[in-house]
Amino acid sequence: MLETILRFLKKIFPKKIFKTLQPLYHFSLALLGAIIYWFPSNKLQIIGITGTKGKSSVSEILNHVLESNGYSTAMTGTISFKIGKKLEKNKLKQTMPGRFFLQKFLSDARKEKIDWTIVEMTSEGAKQFRNYFIKLNAFIFTNIALEHLESHGGFENYKQAKLSIIKNSLEKSKKKDKILIVNKEDKYSNEFIDFDIKNKFLIGKHQVSNLKTSSDGVSFLYKKTKFSSPLPGYFSFLNIISVITFCEHIGIQLKDIAKSLQDFKNIPGRNEEVQINKDFRVIVDYAHTLNSMEAVYQTYKNNNNLICVFGSCGGGRDKWVRPEKAKLAAKYCREIILTDEDPYDDDPYEIIEDIKKGLPKNAKYMIEIDRAKAIKKAIQTAKKGDVILILAKGVEPYIMRANGKKEDWSDKQKVLDAVSSLK
Repeated sequence: MLETILRFLKKIFPKKIFKTLQPLYHFSLALLGAIIYWFPSNKLQIIGITGTKGKSSVSEILNHVLESNGYSTAMTGTISFKIGKKLEKNKLKQTMPGRFFLQKFLSDARKEKIDWTIVEMTSEGAKQFRNYFIKLNAFIFTNIALEHLESHGGFENYKQAKLSIIKNSLEKSKKKDKILIVNKEDKYSNEFIDFDIKNKFLIGKHQVSNLKTSSDGVSFLYKKTKFSSPLPGYFSFLNIISVITFCEHIGIQLKDIAKSLQDFKNIPGRNEEVQINKDFRVIVDYAHTLNSMEAVYQTYKNNNNLICVFGSCGGGRDKWVRPEKAKLAAKYCREIILTDEDPYDDDPYEIIEDIKKGLPKNAKYMIEIDRAKAIKKAIQTAKKGDVILILAKGVEPYIMRANGKKEDWSDKQKVLDAVSSLK
């Protein structure tokens, strides 16, 4: 209903006036939602998480450790919505739903007397004031990279949107013993830690010793306690150390955190290995930015063994990055299969043509616009020891088509179907 009203207003008002009034419209909805549900965040303990990448991984890891140590939790983010034991997939294609959704979610969590509520927060949400009237106890910043540049009008605006979440939802929060955790290894960490918060932590490899990371997991020593996790790659270490820092601060014993982390096997659609009983591996991952894609390539690369299936970051946004993704894939992958992803109102073939512009002449690639067929071709091509990386969608339940149409989708299921057809 509200989206219909917004589209109607967009038609009747001149573009300049509409842009001027739009922030007031979004702010009014945020305030109205908070009033209707009577400012539920005031009576909850809430952890906000933001970053270009890693939000969902940190949320899932943190949720597991908290639950394993006796806390009740609620969680809202890219993968799912959860209150206590009630869990449902996020099928909205929004990490941070707007309008009245978040305030109702927080109200329901309050009614269930949840101990800790985890909320993934985004720059797009901040643009529409969705974080307003959500007062935080803690905040975790994972990283920031080049994304949503066209939507925000440049990187500086994108960064300021992220920073505004900390200022408005954490720094201005009147809650006691507030916590800010920032990835020290991010280029802009000094800006993200520069807030008037009593408890501030810069996390990274400087905190640990004997750090080992691979495609099979991570291990390290932290304050004389050994930690190990089956989650792969250096990026998993950074996610894990932010969770350890938070949980230690609220009083969970390190040995108990370590046990919880060791028991946590995978995150749906985040470097998730599909069990196929073959002599090659298939990994489904949500990586769709240059930094996140390179991190995945680096984690699994071993002697020219990578086959990559990807499209672009979706129709209608960040077109500049399309050829850059091709250059990056060619740097790490033996074979590349370019395919469909989320074209929205763009022509899928034009997206592929944009990507192709970045491929060097010697790149080994093929084009298969049908994503299911592309996945099947990758599996048919794989040799012993290869790793197939199917990137950008993770557990997203739809491919987004023109005029708002949705095609039901699951990368993981398409892998299983393709493997089954080989038998």
